[in-house]
Amino acid sequence: MLFVVGAGVGGFRPSLAAGQNTCKPAVIGGKHKCLRVGQRCTARYQAAYKRYGFMCVNGRLRKHATTITTTNTSPPPTTTTAPNQQLVHQNRVYGGGQFMGPDGTPRNFAVDAHAEPGSNPAFGDIEYGNPVHYSHEQIACLTVSGNKATLGAMITQGDRPETIGYLVLMVVVDNGTPLSGNPDQATLQVSGPPNDPTWPAGFPNACPAPDTAAAFATYFPFSGGDIVVQNAK
Repeated sequence: MLFVVGAGVGGFRPSLAAGQNTCKPAVIGGKHKCLRVGQRCTARYQAAYKRYGFMCVNGRLRKHATTITTTNTSPPPTTTTAPNQQLVHQNRVYGGGQFMGPDGTPRNFAVDAHAEPGSNPAFGDIEYGNPVHYSHEQIACLTVSGNKATLGAMITQGDRPETIGYLVLMVVVDNGTPLSGNPDQATLQVSGPPNDPTWPAGFPNACPAPDTAAAFATYFPFSGGDIVVQNAK
């Protein structure tokens, strides 16, 4: 049987302001943080810091830079596509936010998911949480239709060991920037074991279209944050 979940630590609201003191929203050790250079850090979370572009060195955060070594004997590339150009031609969902569930409990999440158009595998991660539970989820499928997207993933980390390996499914709606006055929206996550017969046909290899995902009849408006849904060009 599938069930509605909200896993994570509450109180996180991604910053929308830009400036010298801005920080990067992240989930470290199951807690929502806002990372910046010079901040105190814990070495055991090194892998998590690196996902957000930082390294923990001598107890302080530094920017994590990847060094690429080249030689003069290597011929220059002739037909390459820059990473940003590749992303333009992919279906994508990225950003994050907070919304209040029907029980009055806030849900917080961050997502970065992408897939080539057509029946191709999707990649990325979701961090999802409420004041009681949290989970890290690996993207398995992504379907984009207009300003809506269905996200399917598998729980790979969390505070409840019995849910590791469970599948999750949710829908998000991109209603423009926070300045539009029309907040983005999301459904609650539905979760269950992979062999549950009530999952949509083909899931998690393929996500159902957002408008046909009957389980997600209720959308909840964001109280903070921003989601971008990108149709492949």
